[in-house]
Amino acid sequence: MCIRDRIEYAGWVAGVDLAFHQDGSPVVCWGILGDPFTLKVAERTPGGWTIEAVPAEGQDPRFPTLAIDGNDRIAIAYSNNESPGGIWITRRQVTGWERTEVIPEPCSLPQLATAPYGALALVARRSFAQATHVTYVEETPSEWSLDDADTNARSASPRGPGFLPGEEPVLAYYVNIADTGDPVREVRVLWRDTETWNISVPFPPEGNTSSWVGWLTGVSTDGTVVLTVSERDTSNSYIALLW
Repeated sequence: MCIRDRIEYAGWVAGVDLAFHQDGSPVVCWGILGDPFTLKVAERTPGGWTIEAVPAEGQDPRFPTLAIDGNDRIAIAYSNNESPGGIWITRRQVTGWERTEVIPEPCSLPQLATAPYGALALVARRSFAQATHVTYVEETPSEWSLDDADTNARSASPRGPGFLPGEEPVLAYYVNIADTGDPVREVRVLWRDTETWNISVPFPPEGNTSSWVGWLTGVSTDGTVVLTVSERDTSNSYIALLW
């Protein structure tokens, strides 16, 4: 059985994300293009959907990403497309919405998640003059800890983070490795072991010169990393399991 709800009719929606409160009730966030740009969040209650506009004055929060932290609070991350284009997180507190600039440098494609210990974590693409970094950001009791996990990731599209059974983060993305001509892409899986980041390149498989794209789909309870991957110039798409 499929239950379909229309939460709100809105034109030019730029990004939708879904998360769940600890009681299982859904939360949805989305952005609406316009002047000003509008960021909204909706929670389902016994009486229907409750919609709230999230303060984002002076921001351009396209493609927001949503998570519920360990205290069951809604948190939304987005990249501000206006200069300088950093990453912001806005979180609902008892006194209202609290907004924090997590990365001030030009960034895009944030992906927000909740770590097993309840803190927020995100991964984003951080741009420099001649390089793209895949950057992992983690909430600590005193600050946001920023770590450039891959500093040679041109045109990366990171997804994650997920978390291994030992609570260490893992993420996946594809990278354009060709300087000119048709794009040649490889899929990278990145995971942290204490303080060290490790990179694996499962696609293309050894001896295969095809171009691949892929993202992190999730991590199972036994630590199996689940990817969604596809091969260029074919209609082949796969679910890949990595141990």
